[in-house]
Amino acid sequence: MISFDFEYYKPASVSEAIALFQELENQGKQPRYYAGGTEILTLGRLGLFVTHAVIDIKNIPEFQKAEVDEDWMIFGAGVTLTELEEKNLFPLLSKSASEVADHTARNKITLGGNICGHIFYREAVLPLLLTDSQLAVAGLTGTNVYSIHDLFHRRLQLKKGELLVQMFVETKYAA
Repeated sequence: MISFDFEYYKPASVSEAIALFQELENQGKQPRYYAGGTEILTLGRLGLFVTHAVIDIKNIPEFQKAEVDEDWMIFGAGVTLTELEEKNLFPLLSKSASEVADHTARNKITLGGNICGHIFYREAVLPLLLTDSQLAVAGLTGTNVYSIHDLFHRRLQLKKGELLVQMFVETKYAA
């Protein structure tokens, strides 16, 4: 059980989530984005995490993509590790995801949560680093795409309120 109360919000779009984060931050509510919730529960139970508002982003369409086009494999930050493993679009990422926790936990842990989390395990990031992946990050100025190497230094270096939306891996790495 976590020892704090929080408000729950469920925006319908990335821009709405970003604006909501800023509004709640200005109110001093220390908002956190939520997709799987494992970190909130784990760290909250230990008294290492407190927030007064969670912003549920898991059903925003861009977060749920796991698809391949001619040039890119696209993975939404809200795709669960189990889904990555089952779809197996990028075998190296699927293998990394399959080694995280147990199956029950992988049903909740998201790709974005594994990469952005405060818990020090970030197993899914290695395949993205090895393939020079691109990251779509949303913030107050819109969504921008960056090389993972520009943003990842032991953990993803996002500014307060920014949100990892999607990861892009060139299809040549699927094999």
